[in-house]
Amino acid sequence: GMAVWSCGGKDEPKVPETLAQPTEITVSGAAELASMAASGGDVTLSVTTPSRPSVGGAPNWIVTDITYDASKYTARVKVTVLINNTYEERTATLTLSASGKSATVTVKQSGKELPAFFCETTTLTFSALGGTSSFSVTAPSKPSASADSWISVSVGDLQDFKSEIVVKAGENSTGEDRTGKVTVSCGDASAVITVTQPKKATPGDISKTVVTENPTAAVTKLY
Repeated sequence: GMAVWSCGGKDEPKVPETLAQPTEITVSGAAELASMAASGGDVTLSVTTPSRPSVGGAPNWIVTDITYDASKYTARVKVTVLINNTYEERTATLTLSASGKSATVTVKQSGKELPAFFCETTTLTFSALGGTSSFSVTAPSKPSASADSWISVSVGDLQDFKSEIVVKAGENSTGEDRTGKVTVSCGDASAVITVTQPKKATPGDISKTVVTENPTAAVTKLY
């Protein structure tokens, strides 16, 4: 074997012959477990304990692995927090027990992030006679919607973070083409959809669209 030479200097640490058995369980390194991300991860706790500890109270999303050193009355408890695929925060209390003593550790894990508000539609066009149109938005919670007075808008219930927005416009008999807005909001996020509708044609309008008296003039311009 190897020979270890010692000069017996003052810096040499004094190793106690026997370590006193602890009377309590003390845990260090548990703070990180109180704010685990949805992605999960491993945290190793350093435990001083009168004997080999057991861990109780672990739900199916927490796995524990214990390494115990009897000569030092210490244990390393590796706590593996699995990925949280839900949108809900979850909490568990682990209890370390040994020789009639116990200590608790709180594990708190955030849920995955809710989808951001998103609206693909930017414009809607109605015919002069009006009608109904709809589009869908993605949102973390049910959005709200408002519109110009000639446009009616309703918001469907949220299903899988999607809501159907139904937009209706009546006949445009104002004599003018018209443009309006639908605003869909969710929290601080919002989207503005521009709605256009041409005027309803009148007999007077039709006469204005008659072809020029000299059709060849129009044709020549193409060449």
